[in-house]
Amino acid sequence: MTYRAAVGKMGLLVLCLSGTLIVHAQVDVLQGNWTLVTDVEGSEFGVFSIDANGAGVCEETIKHVLSGEEFNFLVTNRGLVRLEQGGIFFYAGGGTASAMENVSYRVLTEAVASGVVSPASTMIVGIWTENQIYTKLITTQEVVSATPVPFIMVHENHQINPPGEMIQNIAGEWDIDLQSNGLAISWTGEITLNINGTLIGILKDSNLVKNWESPAAGLYYVTENGHFIFEYTTSIEIPNIGVKTIAISGNGQVSADFTQISGTWTVTISNDANSGTASAKVSVQAPFVDNVYTGEFTMNKEIQVMPEPDAFAVQLAISTFDADREGWRIVGDAQEGTFIPFHRSVGGNPGGYVESIDDVLGGTWYWSAPQKYLGNQTNAYGGLLSFQLKQSNPGSQQYDGDDVILTGLGGLSLAYRFNSPPGKDWSSYAVLLTEGGWKKSGAFREATQAEMRTVLASLQELWIRGEYRNGDDFGGLDNVVLFSAGQETAVPHWMIH
Repeated sequence: MTYRAAVGKMGLLVLCLSGTLIVHAQVDVLQGNWTLVTDVEGSEFGVFSIDANGAGVCEETIKHVLSGEEFNFLVTNRGLVRLEQGGIFFYAGGGTASAMENVSYRVLTEAVASGVVSPASTMIVGIWTENQIYTKLITTQEVVSATPVPFIMVHENHQINPPGEMIQNIAGEWDIDLQSNGLAISWTGEITLNINGTLIGILKDSNLVKNWESPAAGLYYVTENGHFIFEYTTSIEIPNIGVKTIAISGNGQVSADFTQISGTWTVTISNDANSGTASAKVSVQAPFVDNVYTGEFTMNKEIQVMPEPDAFAVQLAISTFDADREGWRIVGDAQEGTFIPFHRSVGGNPGGYVESIDDVLGGTWYWSAPQKYLGNQTNAYGGLLSFQLKQSNPGSQQYDGDDVILTGLGGLSLAYRFNSPPGKDWSSYAVLLTEGGWKKSGAFREATQAEMRTVLASLQELWIRGEYRNGDDFGGLDNVVLFSAGQETAVPHWMIH
């Protein structure tokens, strides 16, 4: 993949770089030392200090791993921040960082960050994007961040609450639906809950503003009994009206199985134009601004349900990797071009497994199945392909892609995508080998039964995606099994993964 994510942790530094924004009068609430946290495991990456004039100072030595080598980056930068009405936090600036040892690196970063300050002024949570010019010796590469990256800043002597298991359980992708009890305002979309205390996602298709998309950053809190509280503020451009600030807050309850959150919400649309691109305030008639709306919300976690192989299914091919690599290879930018994965004798689920390290050269690398999975696999139609994956950095900078690719004679390829990437621990996946859910590669349409049967009749390639993150990482594979359909009279069972 591109170098962008290889310096992903350096993205934390965007809060510490030189900027040109005017300091708002309310900036005094930001004074003091703030711990920067963006890693999904809650790792801390130094202290960012803000003085009474809004000047931010950060001086840190940060360890960074690139292509298996570790470097120390010394970063000394200063910047300005701005706090606007509604507790919106803005930052913009640029700066440099250089490696101290081993090899010379230099990164020029131009970044923009925005977020929301908690009512008690103890936390700032939001998103940032960046443009980087990366130099190694005489090689220069410009990298633009493709997706917003969440950040959190915690004021000194304040702890993220709660730190425990509940947040781990609610982390992931959620579908959200906010209804307004008959009023002309509602939202539907997707939101990602991260275990470092951030709520970030995209809300779409408001009845007030059609087809707007805005990254929404906020704060959430989950008590030990599953009580869920959230709040966030965002500014959007409303057609024929102007830029408006929308503040949404709510509270509800997490279900016992962590698959649904439901409760009530409140939204306020401010009549003030809080944006540097807006030249003046815009007057808008009721009921759309300066009013408080209430309603109900439900959030459903995306869970994929797949049938288990029944008792009559036959294992057409299996790889447990307990003894060796069993012929599996790498396709793409991993293993320094050798295409041969590492075999690990311990750490699998259970026993051994195979592992590969990303070369960070661009593209996506895949696990390529050996001959025993290929050829005439007609009996696999209606059956199941199951496997287990893990990755080293399952937090920010994940990206979508084809997770399983089947290629038949003549180059006909079918692709399947899952709803969620693997975690640091082993994640189980299973996909039915019927046309449902499969796409014809390059055609942007559903696969047909004839195409699936054709591919399986002369299977030339079976690829399983190994890379899910933009940047340096490594991935593991274990327990790959190709099942036949079994007997038609068998009763299907179900498993959730």
